[in-house]
Amino acid sequence: MAHFAELNDENEVLQVVVINNEDINDADNTRGLLAEAEGITFLETLYGSGKIWKQSSINENFRGTHAIEGGTYNQEYDKFVPPNIELDENGDYIPPTD
Repeated sequence: MAHFAELNDENEVLQVVVINNEDINDADNTRGLLAEAEGITFLETLYGSGKIWKQSSINENFRGTHAIEGGTYNQEYDKFVPPNIELDENGDYIPPTD
């Protein structure tokens, strides 16, 4: 299964959707981000164009943590960031102190 996050203009995660790997020509789940463009094209047929989509890895193999609603996407470091978590100057996660 491939996971994609819909983002708003401020890179906030609005929703995460799951599509079959077969729908993005990645039946054996080996292409990862190489299948992102195909996934976005597929999602545009379902949801219409004009939405912002980024692929996420539930296994956290790329883009930091798995995208979750209420989190954000940091374009500079190409990472999803959970709510209430910050990134340091190297793009590493800083855990909350509370």
